[in-house]
Amino acid sequence: MHRLWWFYCNYNLLAFALIVVPALADPNLVWVGVELITLFAILLVGFETTASALEAAWKYSVLTIMGAPISLLGFLVLFWAYRSGGGTGQETWSSLTLAAHTMPPSLLRLAFLLVFVGFGTKAGLAPMHTWLPDAHAKHPLRCALCSRA
Repeated sequence: MHRLWWFYCNYNLLAFALIVVPALADPNLVWVGVELITLFAILLVGFETTASALEAAWKYSVLTIMGAPISLLGFLVLFWAYRSGGGTGQETWSSLTLAAHTMPPSLLRLAFLLVFVGFGTKAGLAPMHTWLPDAHAKHPLRCALCSRA
């Protein structure tokens, strides 16, 4: 009973984070939300305490968490470009969009590259996708759906 509660708690937190993150106006909160999505997904991948599930969760966590500092650095470079372009006030998606034409293009390119690589690691883009087959095979919902077919 306790394990079932733990599963549904993690599952609902993951679903909530997946729904809320696209609606956030603050890039800082988006980064935190994406990291929470990663954490909840890791807990679900390792839910079955078999050796292969724990190995898949470990691989998933190591490889996707490596993307976190890269994407964070990308956001910091983006905020640096915002300030270098004369931006004042809080960094929201709308204020960044309005100030985009005044930002240095080299900093914007670097910020895009870092955020793309950092979040691409989490999304499983090649060549940073080595965690994908193991994690998807061990996710409890995937296993439950496959066993019904």
